[in-house]
Amino acid sequence: MRDTIMIVIVLTVVCVISALSLGVVNNITADRIAEQRQKAKLKAIISALPRDRVRYDNDPSVDIVKIPEWKERDGTTKEIYLGKEKGKIVGLAFTSYSQGYNGLITIMMGIDPNGKLVGIEIIDHLETPGLGSRIESPELFKNQFYRKSIEGSDNGELVVVKGRKADKNWEIEALTGATISSSGVTQAVNDGLAKFHQYKDQILNSDQQD
Repeated sequence: MRDTIMIVIVLTVVCVISALSLGVVNNITADRIAEQRQKAKLKAIISALPRDRVRYDNDPSVDIVKIPEWKERDGTTKEIYLGKEKGKIVGLAFTSYSQGYNGLITIMMGIDPNGKLVGIEIIDHLETPGLGSRIESPELFKNQFYRKSIEGSDNGELVVVKGRKADKNWEIEALTGATISSSGVTQAVNDGLAKFHQYKDQILNSDQQD
């Protein structure tokens, strides 16, 4: 009986020490993790809203509009990051998603207040290395979204073309051997543009704008 009591006491002490240690470690690392997430978010926003294309003088990662009706995949409220110059909205960035060849593709997309694209950044994907993964390349793929618009498109969307040059402002050239990946990114952009136009007035006339 005495041995059993000692074992229980030792195990209890070990559990208490472990719990306290985890709490201390969590307190130490929580701020650092939050800081890294903020840096990663800002990097994605700046890539989607490059300053040489959108002249803003604020920090879009903290200048945010939330649209309650527009939800993230996890059910949380969508956040739209605003680029402003002298208090006026000159660019917007937000995440969007679509299915690629091997899984979900997550992007940050940047647009001007009229819905014309100024840039995209691939945040996460599972596409095949050397094929679909080329969606990350500015030269091979991402840069062609700059200044693209759905204006004039018959179906009101950007369209992926294969085996030829894009000759319309709403056309996106597919990567050779990675049409599905190219279409996945383009569909994410189309979904984002559709949502923006749906909530455009709420966003541009929000109380967040000075």
